Amino acid sequence: MRLFKVFLTIMMLVMSFSYSSAKNDVEELKVVHMTYPNGDRYDGQIYKGKFNGYGKYVWASGNTYEGEWSDGKKNGNGKFTWINGAIYDGGWVMDIREGEATFTYANGNSFSGEWKDDYTPKFGTFTWRDGDIYTGELGGGLPNGDGIVKYAEGGTCAGHWIDGIKEGYAIIDMTNGDHIEGNFIHGYLSGEGVYVWAVSGNKYEGNFSEGKINGFGTYTYSNGDTFVGMFENGIKTSGIFASDDKQYSYK
Repeated sequence: MRLFKVFLTIMMLVMSFSYSSAKNDVEELKVVHMTYPNGDRYDGQIYKGKFNGYGKYVWASGNTYEGEWSDGKKNGNGKFTWINGAIYDGGWVMDIREGEATFTYANGNSFSGEWKDDYTPKFGTFTWRDGDIYTGELGGGLPNGDGIVKYAEGGTCAGHWIDGIKEGYAIIDMTNGDHIEGNFIHGYLSGEGVYVWAVSGNKYEGNFSEGKINGFGTYTYSNGDTFVGMFENGIKTSGIFASDDKQYSYK
């Protein structure tokens, strides 16, 4: 019984000390409004003289950070806004961008994904300000690699991108039902490709240049008639027109 009383006394002393320490910690977390000689400002919580908890720091340059802090560093979730309007909104680990976040460019375009050691995501989404959304591989904050775009007005494009521009093979299904596939250079269908018109059912298969039908190709009408020959900016220039087992020269 005597041993139990001694144990109980010790436990009460430990609990009393823990409560006193926790109480002091809470009391030391204060809200301040500070202005520095260089013009920077901080409004938020501090603990033991350092930014801790939630607060907003405004640099004299106009840049701002609002969010969570730990030991004077950005840590947790927070939003950094540059004076030009660009915004990073997401995770931080001791002043390093880390975790899920969205970066919005000054022009309104944005990308989202998982940052690692301050490096931009390798996979995620890129949203153009007009509402088109890309999902796939990223690099340097732009579509880089394979991915799919869903257009704001409908339709999709699956293909390869370099620095946000279609490069290489891609397949496009447009809102009106038209189907396009082939090689893209600097965002334009160039080289071998196929275009199928949904309304007429006509189909062209052949050469393109900067998105226009140019060079040699075959144009097939929905009724089975064909034209095989040369095109310039979508207009037939010379070739053979075939209909009902008959062929005609076209010049």
